[in-house]
Amino acid sequence: MAAAAIALVAACEDGSDPAEPPPQQPATATAQPATATPQATPSPTPTPAAADQQDDDADDHAHDHEDDD
Repeated sequence: MAAAAIALVAACEDGSDPAEPPPQQPATATAQPATATPQATPSPTPTPAAADQQDDDADDHAHDHEDDD
């Protein structure tokens, strides 16, 4: 207990507040800039199966309207 009281008195004598943590030193390391360049995304080209499906959907849509007549 006496050691804590001595530490408290010593801390008060140097002007610092013992309840506050010591001030943080600024970081000396500098942030490295990002070196990766963003890649442009290529426009999606439909696969042959996807193109066939789109054609089939268009044909089905056209046939649906033929039935309306």
